[in-house]
Amino acid sequence: YEARLPTFGQFEVLACYGLSIVGAYLHAVSAGRRLQGISLITMGFVAVVLGLAVPGVDVAAKPGTEGSNVLLGVHIITAFVGYGFFTLASLLAATYIVQDNNLKHKRFGFVFEALPPLEVLDNLMHRQIAIAFPIFTVSVALGVRHAWLMGGGTEWLTDPKILATAVTWLVYAILIHLRLRADQHGRKLADVVMIGLGCVLFAFIGAPMLSASSVHNFVRPAAGGPQP
Repeated sequence: YEARLPTFGQFEVLACYGLSIVGAYLHAVSAGRRLQGISLITMGFVAVVLGLAVPGVDVAAKPGTEGSNVLLGVHIITAFVGYGFFTLASLLAATYIVQDNNLKHKRFGFVFEALPPLEVLDNLMHRQIAIAFPIFTVSVALGVRHAWLMGGGTEWLTDPKILATAVTWLVYAILIHLRLRADQHGRKLADVVMIGLGCVLFAFIGAPMLSASSVHNFVRPAAGGPQP
């Protein structure tokens, strides 16, 4: 049995995704960011992710995922880091939308007081994306390089996960471009970030489930069914 990163089974993948979100949150907190009220939202999302991971505890990783190498390892780690920061940015975007609606409808109750101001949320969203995008770009580049070295030819181009990841990268590239324009920020940015979350979740969880032959199909049990 060869050593491998614990990121090929359903439980492993979702658990690591949850940890990556927590890591992104802790990074923001360690940088002295004002995140009052965000912790409950973040932990609630992570709790849902871990709840979805539980059914996969006894499901083994599919055959052929036991091996690993440095290139693949860095590709996987940077992907999780990127997903974590992108997701935190989306949770901040959702919070921004809530606060924006509170202001428009003059609702200044407990929820409004518990959440950060709009300017803080806007800056935090941008910071998470600014961290995640180059890291995610490195992950995509390393994934392409690994596929090429493994002799995958051009077949990997039709992998649903690869296509969804490319769309996700493009959405965030557009988002960064919009942010750099002085007239594109705030609620407009938050709306696009929420679209980005949909892309992340589809690329990360939805797309691998569409094709049994996908190299990223972590939800397919290994031969012989669930392990004891």
